[in-house]
Amino acid sequence: MERVLGAEHRSTLSTRHNLAGWTGQAGDAVGARDQLAALPPIRERGLGPEHPDTLKVRHNLAYEPGRRGTSSGCSAPIITAPLARQANPARP
Repeated sequence: MERVLGAEHRSTLSTRHNLAGWTGQAGDAVGARDQLAALPPIRERGLGPEHPDTLKVRHNLAYEPGRRGTSSGCSAPIITAPLARQANPARP
């Protein structure tokens, strides 16, 4: 898919997001976290930091470690940064 559509195409990124979820379900929490961690900067570039797809990736990146029973790699600031900007638009 990436070869045909490109690395930053929405369908490619959705597939990568799904693959990360399946990796986590298969028991590789670290692999899933690493795969998810690569997606937010790409989503932000293409869609913006507040787009629902970007926020979904950020949510899953923060949520997955706890769901898998570990707290290592939990990334709460990934979610709170856009929310803080929304509450206070003057904040960078």
